[in-house]
Amino acid sequence: MRKNLKLILILIIATFSNFTFAKVPLKWRREELFGALHGYVGILSNHSSLVERQAVCPFGNFECPAKNGCCPIGQTCASGDLCSDCGPNPVVCDNTHCCEPGFQCCKKGCCKIGLICATDDDIGICKEVDTEDSEEDTLPCGLTKTAKIKTKTYRNKAENASFAYIYDSTTGSLTQMILTDAINRDEVQADHVFEAQTVIKYLKGDGSKICSFITSNSAYLDELKEIMNDEANIRYLSTIINRAKGTYFGGNNVDDTKVLNAVKEYLAIDDIYEAFSTTRNKVIKLFRKIVSENGLDVHNFANIENSLGRTEYESLTKKSLVTDSSSDTPPSPLPLPNKSFNNSSSTLPLPHLNVILSVILSLVFLVFGECGQKITRMSISHITKK
Repeated sequence: MRKNLKLILILIIATFSNFTFAKVPLKWRREELFGALHGYVGILSNHSSLVERQAVCPFGNFECPAKNGCCPIGQTCASGDLCSDCGPNPVVCDNTHCCEPGFQCCKKGCCKIGLICATDDDIGICKEVDTEDSEEDTLPCGLTKTAKIKTKTYRNKAENASFAYIYDSTTGSLTQMILTDAINRDEVQADHVFEAQTVIKYLKGDGSKICSFITSNSAYLDELKEIMNDEANIRYLSTIINRAKGTYFGGNNVDDTKVLNAVKEYLAIDDIYEAFSTTRNKVIKLFRKIVSENGLDVHNFANIENSLGRTEYESLTKKSLVTDSSSDTPPSPLPLPNKSFNNSSSTLPLPHLNVILSVILSLVFLVFGECGQKITRMSISHITKK
C-alpha cells in the first residue's frame, strides 16, 4: 500500500511538472492590421513570451542544440539560456517578453522600427511619427540628401505670430484665436503656411535645374531658408489640420470632409492668405533671380506663376492669389498731370499755384489801387500756361 502511494505521488509530481514547464504564455499572433484610427496606424502585435530554459525536458519540450536546456515546442532556443517566441535573436523587453528583430518594445506590445509607441490615450499599439518635420523638406537635388529647407528653430517663430488656429473635432470648426499662454502648445504644430513640400514638388519637376544651383550656392539656399522660415510664414495650427494640409498639398486626398473643410477655412482667412501669397511671391522672385544670374533655360519657366501651389490653393478656397507682376513687367510710370481743362472744370497742377496767385494779386491791385483808371478784366479761362 505504501509503495502504491509513493507511485501515485511520483505520478502527481510528474504531471504537475509537465503542466508547469510546458506551459507557453498566451501570445498575440503576429498578424498586422493597418487601419486609420484617429490618424494613427494601429498594429495588433503584442509582446511574445520569453522563458528560462529547463534542465530536464518534460513532455512537449525539446532539447536545445547546445544541450544546455529545453524549450517548449514552438519556441526557439535563444542566447542567455532563454526560450523565445521571437526567434533565435529576439529583442528582449523584460524578463518575460520579447519582440522579433525589426520591432521595438513598447508598453502595449511590439512596434515596427520607424513607428513610435502609442500612449495610453492612443488607440492601437503603435502610431506614425507625428512631428512637424514629417512632411518632405529635403531638396531632391542634394547629393547627400542633407540640404534642408526648414531650420531647426522655425517652431519658435510661431511665437511671434498674433494668432493660433485651433480645430474643434466635435463641431468640425476652426477658430482663429489670439496667441496667449492659454494655447496648449502640445496640441498644435508650427505650420509653414506656404508649404516646404510645395517648393520641393516644383524643384523635382520643372525647376530641377534651379534645384542644382540652389545646392551648389550656399547663398541661394540660405535665402530660400530665410524666406520659408520667416515668422511671416509660420503659424501655430492644430496638429490634425496641419497634417491634412500637408496631405492635400502633397497631392493626396483628405478623406475626412470636415477636416478638409477646416483646411479650406484656414487658407481663406486673411492672415493666412497674405502669408501664403507673400511667401510664395518671394520664392518666385528668388527663382527668377537664380535663372537670370546663371542664364538658365528652365522648362516652362514663363508659366511659373501658375505653379507652386496656385492651382491647389485657388481650387480649394475659390480665392485668387496675388501675383508678383512686378517681376514680369517693369513698373508703370506715374500718370502725367492732366493738361487739358476747360471753362467748366479746370484742373491745375500745384506747380502753377504761384503763377495763379500772382495773377489774382495783380487783379486785386488794379481794382482797388487804381480806381480812376479803366480796367479790362481777364477771365481765368483765358489764361495761357507757359
